[in-house]
Amino acid sequence: MVQVSIGSAHRGSIALMMVLILGMLAACGGGGSTVNPPPPPPPPPPPQLDDGQVMTAQGIVEGVEEGSLLVFRGIRYAAPPTGNLRFRGPVPPASYSGVRETKTFGAKCIQPQGGTVVGEEDCLFLNIWTRNDDVIRPVMVYLHPGAANGVGGDMGSIDPAELATSEDVLVVNLNRRIAVLGHLALDELVNESPSLTAGNYAVLDVIAALEWVKANIAEFGGDPNRIMLFGTSAGGLMSCAILGAPDVAGLISAMGIQSAPCSPAILQARDDTVNFTSRFPPATATHRELLVLLGCDVAADIPACLRALPAEDIIQASLTVEFSRPWFVFAPMIDDIVVRDEPYTALANMTAGDIPVIIGVTANEVGDQFAGLDLPDDASYRSHLATLFSDPLDDDLYALYPTANYAGPKEAFEALWQDVAYSCATERLAREGVTGAPVYLFEISRGFDNGPFAGQGAYHAIDIAYIFGTFAVFGTTPDAQNLAIRDAMRAAWTGLAADPTTAPPISTDGTTLWPVFESENSTYVNFGDDVSGTTNHRDGRCAALIGVLG
Repeated sequence: MVQVSIGSAHRGSIALMMVLILGMLAACGGGGSTVNPPPPPPPPPPPQLDDGQVMTAQGIVEGVEEGSLLVFRGIRYAAPPTGNLRFRGPVPPASYSGVRETKTFGAKCIQPQGGTVVGEEDCLFLNIWTRNDDVIRPVMVYLHPGAANGVGGDMGSIDPAELATSEDVLVVNLNRRIAVLGHLALDELVNESPSLTAGNYAVLDVIAALEWVKANIAEFGGDPNRIMLFGTSAGGLMSCAILGAPDVAGLISAMGIQSAPCSPAILQARDDTVNFTSRFPPATATHRELLVLLGCDVAADIPACLRALPAEDIIQASLTVEFSRPWFVFAPMIDDIVVRDEPYTALANMTAGDIPVIIGVTANEVGDQFAGLDLPDDASYRSHLATLFSDPLDDDLYALYPTANYAGPKEAFEALWQDVAYSCATERLAREGVTGAPVYLFEISRGFDNGPFAGQGAYHAIDIAYIFGTFAVFGTTPDAQNLAIRDAMRAAWTGLAADPTTAPPISTDGTTLWPVFESENSTYVNFGDDVSGTTNHRDGRCAALIGVLG
């Protein structure tokens, strides 16, 4: 074997070389080399969209051209609330590849209708009416009426095609869970929830839809910073609940509430722990009766028992509970989390944000509600008040609505009930909200002169026909003043959607503006034989009535 002797100098040179080599290797491993790594490959190009296609956060949707509109129906804004997602808040829909046609409405939410059950649980869809151009428009999101009678975004009476065509707005409507499937509150459901609440699933549906709109509507030509939420009847009551939902702040810029008095008197508390005193028993107590009817009261896992049952069985059992109470049992509630404040506090404190609100009712919300009520004389009227109101409230109310001021005792009572339940309850919300964002109060006082609703005056939810122009669905041919009211209401609602920072117009030329509500003279707009901003709403008697009711 040949031995090689390396001198100390050579050994020092070799050691230095090894240090340099190791340093280079370390630098190549991310230790600070000045040699840049090769750039990553560029992201794949976005998919090429055909005409009528839009990219959403979940995937591509394809609408259908209808006249000057591009319409998208049946877009999922949340995953199906079925199986383990029943009686839970909505979760985002799954993403998908390819193109999803959205040319037909999705199923309406399952609900009772007459003696049967219609719809499906897989129902959380929204619909969009827009234009196929590059103009950015304000967005109007509508909440349909009806608490449980076969309703959904596919209703012909709320078809927004004419509104979206005649006005410079993009219109959205949506389905939300209804009745018991949207509002069941039980202690077991509260305890399993990450947010420790239950019962306001339908409110969460609306919030999820608004979040989807906020995130995606720009791709459809809508302005995500100008989103007005509006609704009628049960949709208006849902809007009342939304006023008290802090998670809505930033999602909407204006609101319209129609034929829905936002009174705390109609709300229930989730349970005894929330910061709200209701005139009704807590929802968790009343709703517990449902478990007995369904046989889930003895189950080891009550939520699992409820989720294993057919939805139809739950709905049918819920009707027994609902019909045994003189209030909406399965409805939005104060839970201190999803809905934190009742409407008066919410509007004054701007819980849902600094948003202007249009609110009002019709002059004949009572309609034929008391058609079978027999009040032949003053004594029977006084007796009827005594059965409804405690002493001395009944006497105080009679003093405000004496028979002598009306055609008869029944007419006096109907005027009282219209004010107590509707008109003055709505004015009270405006009074409570004057310290917050602007409130615009209205009353619709003119009905139809022909068709099945002729002679009924301005009945409950007539705003639908005026705003959407769906007179034919209501079986009426509008006269010139009906059309003038339609044009004025559209100008106001779309004007507030377009610019929530200024008073909306009540004339088509934009020169006449809606006066902000003032408590001193109860300012409002009357949509009647003429359209005008005026004072002395309900002849000024609401202030006295509110004082009596406390």
